[in-house]
Amino acid sequence: MAVMIDTYVSLDDGIYPARLDPEDRWNGWVNPHFTLDTVRRLAADTQQDAVKYGPDCAETIHVIDGGKNAQGDPQAVVMHIRWGYLDEVEYATTIIQPDDEGRYAIGGGEWTWYTVEDGPLAAAHRAADETRKLVLTESVRKAGEILRSLVPATTQAGILIEDQRARVISVGVGETAVWKSSDECEAPFTLDVLGQADEVLSVGLRFGDCPHALRMAGWRSISNEVGAAAYVITFPLARPAK
Repeated sequence: MAVMIDTYVSLDDGIYPARLDPEDRWNGWVNPHFTLDTVRRLAADTQQDAVKYGPDCAETIHVIDGGKNAQGDPQAVVMHIRWGYLDEVEYATTIIQPDDEGRYAIGGGEWTWYTVEDGPLAAAHRAADETRKLVLTESVRKAGEILRSLVPATTQAGILIEDQRARVISVGVGETAVWKSSDECEAPFTLDVLGQADEVLSVGLRFGDCPHALRMAGWRSISNEVGAAAYVITFPLARPAK
């Protein structure tokens, strides 16, 4: 019986979370299965490559949304297009069906997927991940200092990410909210202080705003009502005054 593990895979350009059987290989390369959210990211990346290098040099993944099924669950069609083989109708396009866990096997037996732990660029990827983590962690520390200039006991904040920009939507002391963006005024904060915190967090996002990078840096994903990515960040203990 296959034993599936959770890991990260790459094609030398981008790292994606996946599940796979480490024993199921094609010429040494793994056969990863992805969640629909990861497939959407992979689709965007492959389509960007097609624009950059030309469709004849890139295969693309597409996600076509189809509303919800009878059970109320979102449904979608995932398609793999091989642009260089349009004259071979049966091979040019493939509809990828989800497995029993709702994941999609993409590129298995065709693409040179490898797990980040054993790939040729593993060290470089780990170094890049560490850099992203350090930058994002430092941006959180600086944002904490800014907010603590008015409320020294501040321990955490809610963040909304839209268009690669961060916006503070709540500030808390422990689990108690001392300010929310829905409040009628900014007190005890000011628009200037909130804007400064937004800016330092947004600068950090330039180095990595994908869920993987944010999770590594301690950003905790939360649900929200507006559809944008929302997180809770916890500030480190304030540095003692010299």
